[in-house]
Amino acid sequence: MKSLEELKKLQSLAKKEMAIRDHNKKYKMLVGVSDRGITLDAKVVLEHLLEESSKHAYPCVVSQIAYDGLSKFEPIVEVIDEYETKTVYVCVDKNKASIIFNSHILNNQIVKEYTLEAWKRGQD
Repeated sequence: MKSLEELKKLQSLAKKEMAIRDHNKKYKMLVGVSDRGITLDAKVVLEHLLEESSKHAYPCVVSQIAYDGLSKFEPIVEVIDEYETKTVYVCVDKNKASIIFNSHILNNQIVKEYTLEAWKRGQD
């Protein structure tokens, strides 16, 4: 059983996370977290993106989703802008997550070399 102090800390963290997940935001960042993704540090990527959003006080939704059918590309980060345009980033680690956040979220610049489309082009 957790102490009252531990529960209050968890409550505070949950409130901060809920504020970050407010749906009146410019971007949504969805991190694919499946069994394979967890093994490949998808949770680390998710937590890092939550920290980046909080650190920069940038209003974007950061959430986890189940991603089926693309497990060989995990961890996956899907960025959806205010116009519902989707960009899918594949094989994302903590370093790539920082680059994606700083380039795409803060500066509106897609990091093309990390996208699923770039990977597909490289396979042709």
